[in-house]
Amino acid sequence: MRCPDCGTEYREEFTHCHDCEVPLISETEYQQRQIAMEAEREKYRDMKIVQVHSVQGLAESDVIQSMLESIGIESMTRGHSVLNVHPFTMDGMGEVRVLVAEPDVEAAKQAIEELLKEEEEDS
Repeated sequence: MRCPDCGTEYREEFTHCHDCEVPLISETEYQQRQIAMEAEREKYRDMKIVQVHSVQGLAESDVIQSMLESIGIESMTRGHSVLNVHPFTMDGMGEVRVLVAEPDVEAAKQAIEELLKEEEEDS
């Protein structure tokens, strides 16, 4: 028996992972999941990541990321580490770039544009 989350092996009489508190699965099912996860990783290995927008500050990037996630687009952000120490922007140091996988670029740009338009109309 194995934990599907952490991979810890257990004797047959155990039913739940002590650390993760999830039901254990058989060794065969665990191996099948590992193969499926590797296939999923392989699918994305050579995929290009593209910047679709940039903002000043983490709060704005969080709003955009949340909106993208709500419509099924995975995204990530990149910015200068100063944001983790000082939550203000100065001379471009607060710029945060929003990145998505290449196949999602057009949908992400359109969704961001609509979000910004709505925010502009509300103010």
